[in-house]
Amino acid sequence: PLNRANLSALGAAVLLVVLGYILSVAAMRSGEVAFVTLFRYTSLLVGLLLGLLVFGEWPRITALLGAGVIVGAGVFTLLRERRLRAASLAAASGRGIGAAAGE
Repeated sequence: PLNRANLSALGAAVLLVVLGYILSVAAMRSGEVAFVTLFRYTSLLVGLLLGLLVFGEWPRITALLGAGVIVGAGVFTLLRERRLRAASLAAASGRGIGAAAGE
């Protein structure tokens, strides 16, 4: 059974998690995704460390491999989008790859 202090702490934790999620969604909607995504990956690392420090648990190798796949896919997407944006800006300014070859 939960006493009043534990119930209050649980309620506060729920409210803070919900507020954090709402603010995370708002940041993804209004901020630059490449910048905001770094904070999402940071939360993965913080979660791993808190799990170790608070609960004394470390994920299995399969969970770590899955996290690595997620982070790798995010980094790949970030680099690809950066490259595509640079190519798009270069083409829009008239300095595309074809323009450089014709000089």
